[in-house]
Amino acid sequence: MHERRRALGMTRTAGRRQESAFARVREPLDLPSHLPYQLVHASSMLSVGFARLLNRRFRIGIREWRILAVLGHGGPMAPSDLVGRAAYDKGTVSRALQRLERRGLVRRVPAGPGRQRWIVGLTAEGAALHDRIAPLARMRARILQAVLDPEEARVLERALDRLITKIAWLNEEERSDLAALSDPETR
Repeated sequence: MHERRRALGMTRTAGRRQESAFARVREPLDLPSHLPYQLVHASSMLSVGFARLLNRRFRIGIREWRILAVLGHGGPMAPSDLVGRAAYDKGTVSRALQRLERRGLVRRVPAGPGRQRWIVGLTAEGAALHDRIAPLARMRARILQAVLDPEEARVLERALDRLITKIAWLNEEERSDLAALSDPETR
């Protein structure tokens, strides 16, 4: 547990006198055991290292890479589809697409004649960059997966699938609750 606390940056560093100057919460979360925190922290740790590599070698950010990866996997799609698949909000996807478009890595085309909807896809340069980065992403995945035996890998995959399904349900429930709170008819 102490190793996990250290990895999560949870060791005590502030002196007791300094701590007494601040308010304390009544019910602190045990973050090293709090599943949402563990998931976010692991994801952030994974992204930080790869982001450094992407920035230095390819002059691209982690958000732009995720958009390239999603388009490389799923092909051209509407920006609204990228929001869900990249797990970013609309603003983040929009800004990432603008940066990718400026670099000539993606292109937007109308979804049909006279339509206001767009489809986004990789350009030849974007596909080439994707294909240079993808082996590094696969290598990082293999390094991580190597710490798991085959049964642990299967259990983790099933557990993550179930968690993702439950997270989607929870997000939808909370969205519905918020919509109901903002509707004067339901107050």
